[in-house]
Amino acid sequence: LDSLKSSRYYRLKLHSNFSNTCLDTIGYPVKVHVFKKLTTYPLVSDTVICYGSSGNKLHFLNNQLPTGGGGVNYQWYYSFNKQDWSKIQGAEQHDFKVDTLKSSRFYKCIIKTDKNCGQDTNNSIKVKVYHKVVPAIIGDHDTICFGDTPHVFHVKKTAQGDNYNFNYEWQHYRNGWESLSVHDSTYLQPDPLKQTSLFRLKYNSICGTYFTDSIRVLVENIPVKENIEGDTVLCNNSFDNVYQTGKYYPQYKYYWYITGGGVKSKYFDKFTIQINWDNIPGIKKLVLKRIDSTTFRQCSRDTFININILEQSSPYKTKIYQ
Repeated sequence: LDSLKSSRYYRLKLHSNFSNTCLDTIGYPVKVHVFKKLTTYPLVSDTVICYGSSGNKLHFLNNQLPTGGGGVNYQWYYSFNKQDWSKIQGAEQHDFKVDTLKSSRFYKCIIKTDKNCGQDTNNSIKVKVYHKVVPAIIGDHDTICFGDTPHVFHVKKTAQGDNYNFNYEWQHYRNGWESLSVHDSTYLQPDPLKQTSLFRLKYNSICGTYFTDSIRVLVENIPVKENIEGDTVLCNNSFDNVYQTGKYYPQYKYYWYITGGGVKSKYFDKFTIQINWDNIPGIKKLVLKRIDSTTFRQCSRDTFININILEQSSPYKTKIYQ
């Protein structure tokens, strides 16, 4: 038979060459069925998935399935370099669900017809896998005194992986994690704190949301509030004037000093001091600095009172003889 592109019927006619009186014999017709030519379509375009994910099914473009040859069989293959291909066992459908991947791969589908009417290897496609995320690392813990400002937090190591396009957002823990107003910044200057607090960095990419380990800012207490007790209005040249706070704390260190003029007596590291005021009138400030020696930061509190030294002088101190 000649090459055929469509189905045809054939039959055999027998004719006798010896006698014209013999009738011709015509055999039964035989059909030669010509299956349709194998028609294929391209696969979908290359795709990108996140590290450790599986992505969508691979399929033919616009879901157009190959036809021809009395039926079509499928077999999917994968490759790491687009040259050495490995058969995927059980992948014999017109689409294929990619397994969980941690590296990029190429895929193709070989199509064969049931009636040996040819085969076709369609275009290969690449499933690119984003790199695994390497977490960001932020600064160290800090210890401050009540009401002080922590040090600036820096991102020591920026996040890597995915598509390398991360958005940063600082968070502060109160009754839960709350986002601060500082966005897309690799550093944070916290406000003054009055209680121990936690901070962390939230960062987003195309593949997900991630968090750094938290930073703890330990807030140590400052000495309790105490008033200075003692006379505040005095004649100049007054002597033996006693000052102290209401309660003594053995863990505190006491440091007294005066601004606004000299004094005749100075006492330091004492809970109670005795001052001989000079003869210069005016307002002087008596300051007490108390330091809590049990704190890491040697947290302190300053307390002061104003002393009004009058123009009038006190009698000079005398000694009585017997």
